[in-house]
Order: sequence, then C-alpha cells, then structure tokens
Amino acid sequence: ALPGRLVDTVGAGDATLAAVAGGLVAAAPQAAGEWDALLRRAMDIAAATCRAEGGLLRTPESLAESDRGVHGS
Repeated sequence: ALPGRLVDTVGAGDATLAAVAGGLVAAAPQAAGEWDALLRRAMDIAAATCRAEGGLLRTPESLAESDRGVHGS
C-alpha cells in the first residue's frame, strides 16, 4: 500500500537482495518474527523501487520526499 503507481519492475530483485543483505549485516535475525520483519522490509523496498524508472533503488520513506527521483535518476 505504497503511494504512486508501478512504473518499472527493473531492479526489484536487486533491491530485495540488497535489503536482505543489509538487514543480515545489521543484525542477523534469530526468531521467526525477526525474519518476517526483515523479509517484509525487503519486499517494501522492492515495491518502492518499482515506483521509479530504471531500477533506481528506493525505500518506502523516500516516496514521501516529493517526486524527486521517481521518474528517473
């Protein structure tokens, strides 16, 4: 339920991998709930990335920062 329409799916997989890798480096999940939170965050980042052209990595928080970068880099 992120704002904006889906524009381009390029980069969604890379965004997911980057989010999971970053989460593992920050704090390796131990419990099922921690894994759930990490994977949900990764999916949210992938969904935000799909709202920018050309695979520009986005976070859900960046979508609130006006339209800067939403239509390309």
